[in-house]
Amino acid sequence: MSDSTLPKIVKLTISPGGTLPSASINTSDSVFWFNNTTENHQPVYTPSGGSPIDWGVPPSPLPPHKESSQVVFSTAGKYVYKCTLHTTEIGTITVT
Repeated sequence: MSDSTLPKIVKLTISPGGTLPSASINTSDSVFWFNNTTENHQPVYTPSGGSPIDWGVPPSPLPPHKESSQVVFSTAGKYVYKCTLHTTEIGTITVT
């Protein structure tokens, strides 16, 4: 298997400013969030017709200057997520 086909781990850094990071990844890649702010954050995804899923827990919520656990994306699609603690913060993960 070549390095280009190996799953990657992608760091999404939450920074002050009102938006969450977005990323484009491949299936089988994983992401984790790093909170580079002075406030707690909780990234959440709500699947169509489903209940909200806390992403990257533990810890929950994600404390300042800490990182979450990894989330593996096995299905292609566009995943819009938000912070339940700061509802104007929205990010997108595009999986191809």
